[in-house]
Amino acid sequence: MKIQIRQSVFETNSSSVHAITICTKEEYDKFVKKELLYNYYDNKLEDINELKDVDYDELKKKYPEWDSLSLNVKMGLLHTFLIDDEEYLTYPEYLDKTNNYERFVTFHDITDEKGYTIPAVAFGYSGWS
Repeated sequence: MKIQIRQSVFETNSSSVHAITICTKEEYDKFVKKELLYNYYDNKLEDINELKDVDYDELKKKYPEWDSLSLNVKMGLLHTFLIDDEEYLTYPEYLDKTNNYERFVTFHDITDEKGYTIPAVAFGYSGWS
């Protein structure tokens, strides 16, 4: 049996569901405080001001005060603006959507290519689909 290892890929042959996200502890803390959104389809955290599915020019036309709005107000407006509002989740929405799965959060220090230690977090969920 040939084993092939591909970077940044996690595969399984079962009917189970697996999702893992690895980020810095700083990013995870921002997610918990609702300053970052969880991209449900890509399993990664994203800044509310840099979402790839949002046409920010159109958004700023519709809401000229966008840059001065609080994060909570921006979150609410994005949920009404995005076509598929289940793609981007706040921390409470993530917990609700993954409630039927076994969730995990682990804290580790990782070392980057320059030898610096970075506090990191791995979180995700698993279960049967």
